[in-house]
Amino acid sequence: MQDIFDVVNEISSYVTPTKEEREKLDSAVQIVKKRMEERGIRYEIGGSYARDTWLSGDADVDFFMLYHPEWGADKINSVGMSDAEGVLSEYPHWKRFAEHPYLEGLVNGVKVNLVPCADAKPGIWITSMDRSRYHTLYLKQFLNDELRRQIRVLKLFLKANDLYGAEVKIGGFSGYVTEILTIKYGSFVDVLKGALTWKKGTVISLTENPPSKEFNTPIVILDPVDSNRNLAAAIRPSNIAKFILIAAKFLRSPSTSFFFFL
Repeated sequence: MQDIFDVVNEISSYVTPTKEEREKLDSAVQIVKKRMEERGIRYEIGGSYARDTWLSGDADVDFFMLYHPEWGADKINSVGMSDAEGVLSEYPHWKRFAEHPYLEGLVNGVKVNLVPCADAKPGIWITSMDRSRYHTLYLKQFLNDELRRQIRVLKLFLKANDLYGAEVKIGGFSGYVTEILTIKYGSFVDVLKGALTWKKGTVISLTENPPSKEFNTPIVILDPVDSNRNLAAAIRPSNIAKFILIAAKFLRSPSTSFFFFL
C-alpha cells in the first residue's frame, strides 16, 4: 500500500500544466482577445483557465461575451452567436448546447468556448450562463497554489472513475463543484473523508446562508453566488453513491491506480 500523501504528490506532478502548455494557451487567448476587441465585443474570461485549475493535457478557455440585459435572452443568444461566428471565422468551430447555445472552436490547437450572456447584476439572471463570470470572481478570493494543486488531483480522480462532468450523459461532478468541495474541505484527502459523512439532507455550502428553498436530492451543494441553485441537482444519485464507495476504497488502500483509466 502506498502512502496517501506520496500518492497525492505523484499525481499532482502529473496533472500540473507545464510552462509550454501555459504558453500555448496564453497565445491562443491573446488571439481571441484581439479578435473580440477588434469587433468591440465586451467579454470576461472564466472557467478553469481563469481560475488556474485546469489539468495538464486537458484545457479549454471560456470567453463570456457580455450583452445588455434589457435585450433579453433570445436577442443575446442571436447576436452573441453571430458575433462568435465572426470571431472564430478563420478557425474550425461548431455550435454546442448547454442550457443555451454557445460556439466551440480550435485556435492553434486550443479549445475555446465563446458563450453569450447578459451583463447582469447578481441575482437578476437573464440567461442561464450569467452566473458563470461571478463564479470566478467568488472563488478567486479563496484559491491559492496549494488549493489549486488539490483541486487538480480531485479532478483527475473523478475523471478516471467516470464521475467528472455535469453533462446529462455523465451526471457527474462539474469542475465548479470540484473546486467548491476542495475549498470547503481544504484538500483532496479531506474531500474524500468528508464524503464518507454525507447522508440524505447534507448541505454543503461556502456561505453561512441556509438554502432558500427545499431541494429533493440526496445531498445539496449550494451555489455560493445563487442560493436558489443546487449544484448537486446535476449529479446522479448513483454517482454520489459511487463516489463515496471509491473514496472509502482509496482511503483504505491508497494507490495511483485510482487515477488512471483502466
